[in-house]
Amino acid sequence: MAGKSQYLLDMYRDEDGQVAGAAGAHSAPEHILNLLLLALTARRRSRQREIELATATSDFSEFYERLRRIKEYHRRMPNEAVRPLDTASLAKDPEVEVMELENDFTGEEGFGRYFDLHDSFNAYINLKNVKKMPYLAYLAEFDRFSAVPMETRRSPAYLEYLETMRKYFESFFKRAKPLFNFEELRRSAILAFEKDWAEDSVDGWPFVIPEAGENEDGNESAQLYCLACDKTFAKKTVFESHKTGKKHIKAAAALAEKGVVLDAVRDTDEVMRIKARQDHEKCRPTALAETLILKYVKQLSSEREDTKMHSERKQALTDRERMAEKDEEEVEVVSEEEDDEGRIYNPLNLPLDWDGKPIPYWLYKLHGLGIKYPCEICGNEVYMGRKAFQNHFQEWRHMQGMRALGIPNTKDFQDVTLINDALALAEKIKQSAKQAAINPEVVEEFEDDSGNVYNKKTFEDLRRQGLL
Repeated sequence: MAGKSQYLLDMYRDEDGQVAGAAGAHSAPEHILNLLLLALTARRRSRQREIELATATSDFSEFYERLRRIKEYHRRMPNEAVRPLDTASLAKDPEVEVMELENDFTGEEGFGRYFDLHDSFNAYINLKNVKKMPYLAYLAEFDRFSAVPMETRRSPAYLEYLETMRKYFESFFKRAKPLFNFEELRRSAILAFEKDWAEDSVDGWPFVIPEAGENEDGNESAQLYCLACDKTFAKKTVFESHKTGKKHIKAAAALAEKGVVLDAVRDTDEVMRIKARQDHEKCRPTALAETLILKYVKQLSSEREDTKMHSERKQALTDRERMAEKDEEEVEVVSEEEDDEGRIYNPLNLPLDWDGKPIPYWLYKLHGLGIKYPCEICGNEVYMGRKAFQNHFQEWRHMQGMRALGIPNTKDFQDVTLINDALALAEKIKQSAKQAAINPEVVEEFEDDSGNVYNKKTFEDLRRQGLL
């Protein structure tokens, strides 16, 4: 913009260096160009200000600065009427609004961090011919639909169970992730399912045509089977007489609208193929529900892992510890009238004390809170300070890591943080136990005249001293 301004200024100058047609130094063209140069300078200064704010040390420095200006303005002008941006929000009772926000999530969901599948779990364990399991195991295997017998998967109770789970995940998406494009995920999953279903390639739902020769009465059963009524008759006379009934005529007309003519279906294999196709189409809602649930669970994989860890940790807590944890998770309402002078100055990022202020630096150094103690067994978790490091050996994370390695969490493994060291120490303890088991001085027992029993070493020592 500066180059263009200088170019325009040169166009208006004559050979003597004066602006053409100007009566003085401040003619109209040069005055316009000066205004352009001033606007460019102001724009550069505004841009420099934005860069300084973007590179500030604190992310909230500009926020607190603007908040201070707003409060200062209202202190100077306390009686000025304020017009709300949205008057529709005033029509709602604030207490009712807060109550609705608190009721969006159950206590188990932890404000959208975990799943609450207890209703689905209760419906699952009431299904027939399914493997009974605890809730923690159900969280790891509830999406393994292939493990459920096909007879159960075709039942209405199983479809109702899937619909309950599907509706829950859709509700969880809307409550826990309101900015996520859930409708796009659902639409793409349905389109992919429609394509796979038309090609008979949906996982877990193959289209199998039964052969007519599988049993001796296969051909006869197919001849006495009514495709329109979906019913097999025992006698041919009953089969022929029911064709004149109103129910059969209505069902045949409905089937003809789909392009199937009963008089043209004479072949046994064709009848069985049509019947198999009808039975397969009845399972379409169940297969669709399973597909949607798999897509939802894949998108919510992190919440699922957090739910499993949270449930396992809760099972190891007592009732008192659960109540204390529930009290700690309650959201504290911060007063909006808090002045900006109450901001905490903590440049060293020290831990906060019980009063919300940083602890003294000498106390920080005394406890060694600046020293990091990583633990590979806990998934490379880093603990700050020796005390936190020592206490973590009896916490659930380290105990779960030791259980995954197949090693008992005893005092022998205190201060062992590497997986290879823990495995080597466990093997050494196992070998030592085997050697102690076959040591004759420990295994062999001797009895004196009074009936006292000693091991070999103690017995030999007492006998040398003449005490026996």
